[in-house]
Amino acid sequence: GAAQHVGLGTRLLEEAEKLASANGFRKLAVISAVGTRKYYLDRGFERGENYLVKNI
Repeated sequence: GAAQHVGLGTRLLEEAEKLASANGFRKLAVISAVGTRKYYLDRGFERGENYLVKNI
């Protein structure tokens, strides 16, 4: 679709990190489908027990 591969996901993640950090959170966690795991891993997330997790 028109919203794919134009940086919207990256911008949403950046904004989520800013909001989480501003509100005292130190980690983000996402549930990811198998086909999108590489996307998150490439952006600093690591495999957790049940989620992909990123320290912020």
